[in-house]
Amino acid sequence: MNTILIVPGILSAVWLTICLWEMRKGRGSGPLAIGVLPIALLFMTVPAVVRIAQLIGGFQQIAQTGAGGVAAVAPFCLAIPRGLRVGAIGLLATGCVAAALQARARVDAGEETTAAAADARSTLAAWVLAISSILILAVALEVAVARGVPHLVSRGAVKTLTQPELADLSREISVQSVRAMIGGVALIAVLFVFGVANLVAITRVKAPDWIWKYSWFALAGAILIAAWLIVGATADIKALERALST
Repeated sequence: MNTILIVPGILSAVWLTICLWEMRKGRGSGPLAIGVLPIALLFMTVPAVVRIAQLIGGFQQIAQTGAGGVAAVAPFCLAIPRGLRVGAIGLLATGCVAAALQARARVDAGEETTAAAADARSTLAAWVLAISSILILAVALEVAVARGVPHLVSRGAVKTLTQPELADLSREISVQSVRAMIGGVALIAVLFVFGVANLVAITRVKAPDWIWKYSWFALAGAILIAAWLIVGATADIKALERALST
């Protein structure tokens, strides 16, 4: 079930390895915790997109065969919060590793960051890093939309709906599923672009002092969202197991 998280894991490891290699050569220095964030956020967006796609496939199979009902899509519904929970753990682990490496890199960088503050290229790189941290909010919104889909499905399992109500619910599930799919795919592309941009920013210039300090706040925000998701996804799993087993 968790094989879809191999790609974000490999990308995060490669990203950090390249940064450390370049920084040791003295070609650049910057806050790893915020730099790796776009790549690390793939731990939460990739499971959302893949599991929603599988759920849509489950509904298409029901439409073709005319059999199965909620029981047929129950495993796909449960797979969404389970995948998001494991992804949040992956984000936490990557953030902790990046923070430890950043603490050491900050010491190695010494006073170079102070001199870099007035450099135009360093300022531009710092703003690229800072803007990339806003993607945390976009990922949180995508996760919230994805989490809502299985709850809509479970509503049809626990309540006896009239034909019009069932039609409205089916339409709502379709709209939210498509929204989660399209938004998730677009977000993955944006995260990858910023991941590459951050890699260039860190390995080619010396980041100014203020972005190092800001990175700790951005990392704290990512950790809080990951912790919120772990708790929320665990509650979702329990609620869905009760609803879908009826």
